Amino acid sequence: MTKFCIIDFRMREVEKEYIRSLGYELIENRFNLEVYDEISAHPDIYYTKVADKVFCDPNRYIENSNMVSGVSIVGPTYPTDIPYNLAVVGKNAVHNFKYTDGILKTFLEKAGYNLIQVEQGYTKCSTCVLTDNSCIVSDIAIARELLNAGVDVLFVSEPDIKLLERTNKIFIEQSKMRFMPSEMNGFIGGALVVLGDTAILFGDVNKLINGKKIKTFIESKGLKFKWFEGLDVIDYGGVIEVEKYE
Repeated sequence: MTKFCIIDFRMREVEKEYIRSLGYELIENRFNLEVYDEISAHPDIYYTKVADKVFCDPNRYIENSNMVSGVSIVGPTYPTDIPYNLAVVGKNAVHNFKYTDGILKTFLEKAGYNLIQVEQGYTKCSTCVLTDNSCIVSDIAIARELLNAGVDVLFVSEPDIKLLERTNKIFIEQSKMRFMPSEMNGFIGGALVVLGDTAILFGDVNKLINGKKIKTFIESKGLKFKWFEGLDVIDYGGVIEVEKYE
């Protein structure tokens, strides 16, 4: 079976090529003009992976895949943009469950997940899951709750992760859009992902003030660590692995 990853179409070519080298084909998540630029094409806004299922905005459903269509359509403003932005660490699911997609929440309850309620809605943005019992978190409330649940957590406050916005808002055709870093700060969960036995940082770890701590923590979990020398660290909304069937 071919392995696929859903990525933000704005990802740099060197990063796309590296993911392809791991054996994945890429599905480039399209831009949504109804959602603000910085997160408009972020996979973690439209998709949540739980065990072997991927729950998604019904407008982003892919036929012949392991996707389950939710009922919530991602909207332009908070909290309508967070129904799928949920972090799953082992059997712990962390979110502001007042706004979680109903189908996703029902599945979590029936499957016996420990639902951890937090006020932060961008929970997955704030959380890079390394293993079933470890993660790196940029929100102190999420970090505390996961620590209380027995998860090994590295908390980092990281101001040097960037988000992207259009340089010219006139262009509405995706192929003509050009992007530059915005004034908003990105999150660790969107800039750092794990594929197989490798943690991938989308940029240069030496550009992060907590870079050494992050590298040490990742390697302590037995993971390989890949980063891209000289590049700014970009929050692309992570990567979603998806299975497609013939």
